[in-house]
Amino acid sequence: MSAVPRTERNRLLSLDALRGFDMFWIIGGGSLATGLIAWSGIDWLQAVQTQFEHVAWEGLHAWDLIFPIFLFVAGVTLPLSIDGRLADGVRPGRIWLRCLRRALLLILLGLVYNGLLKFEFERLRFPSVLGLIGLAWLWSATIYLFLSLPAQLIAFALLLILYYLALLFVPVPGIGAGVLTAEGSLMAYVDRSLMSGHLFRPEWDPEGLLGSFPAAAIPLAGSFCARILLSPGLNHPRRCGILLLLSLTCLLLGAVWGMFFPIIKQLWTSSFVLLAIGWGSLLLMIFHLLVDILGLRRWALPFVWIGANPILIYVAAHVAVDFGHTARFLFAGLIAQAEPSLQPPLHALAVLLIELALLGYLYRHRIFLRV
Repeated sequence: MSAVPRTERNRLLSLDALRGFDMFWIIGGGSLATGLIAWSGIDWLQAVQTQFEHVAWEGLHAWDLIFPIFLFVAGVTLPLSIDGRLADGVRPGRIWLRCLRRALLLILLGLVYNGLLKFEFERLRFPSVLGLIGLAWLWSATIYLFLSLPAQLIAFALLLILYYLALLFVPVPGIGAGVLTAEGSLMAYVDRSLMSGHLFRPEWDPEGLLGSFPAAAIPLAGSFCARILLSPGLNHPRRCGILLLLSLTCLLLGAVWGMFFPIIKQLWTSSFVLLAIGWGSLLLMIFHLLVDILGLRRWALPFVWIGANPILIYVAAHVAVDFGHTARFLFAGLIAQAEPSLQPPLHALAVLLIELALLGYLYRHRIFLRV
């Protein structure tokens, strides 16, 4: 096995750190933050607490960005995973089959997460977070693998524009066109037609099939950012400057488009997708600057541990392992000594410490769940 160049190793470290930072919030970081805010009693922090909740429908909170930023980072790895195989002479068709296998495994894991092993198939929810990741990543990988860069840029624009036109102008039988509600949207109608009885709600699902297409623009945008990071003709300031400019442009376009096509994460509207790309590229620039350029890595190590095994900790924390029970068993006595209002964030901290201990052990022993 050939050695990985130093710069490539650093970039991979920054990507793991960013991915881990994103996952940190849903494996306990959010509970820790909201618990500390509630305990502090500081008035202005109470407004910040709403950022740790999903928007009910229209609008954007920081919590709504966790899923799309994970997709964005997955897209940044596209050139790293595909270009090397192409350079080694692997045929594009064979690489695509590997991408298909990855997508199918993610869909399967999503079904397991939804309760596949309970064998209650009549009530099994088909769409899932992992399934949507698999499909969106597959669409973006297909575009990246078989199209030139100009064609990829056109495909990126078409994914957003065609979805906008479809949701606003294709009539839903019995409802009409342009109804952007949970039950009345074209996305919900497609899911009901194909998967009735197997959705998150009787009438709709936030991880529905049609939403995987605009969502695919997010990892595709990540691959564009990877080209910037990997370009030998750009020095560090230019890379950061281009990423910052890209971020501000997407944030501006997303906000403007949101005036005509509402920002709705549940429907993966094109305005929401652009805002997610804007925040993703901004965070990528920050992590690239801190980890790759300035070499500040110690602070990011816990995030690297999480980011190196994101699927494993996601499934473990939400399905397979009761980290809360372990935290109570080990730390209940100590936590009970604190005042009652401080006990919830201390419990969340205990859960995080146990998860990080596991992830750190796996990282040191080079044990990774690859999908």
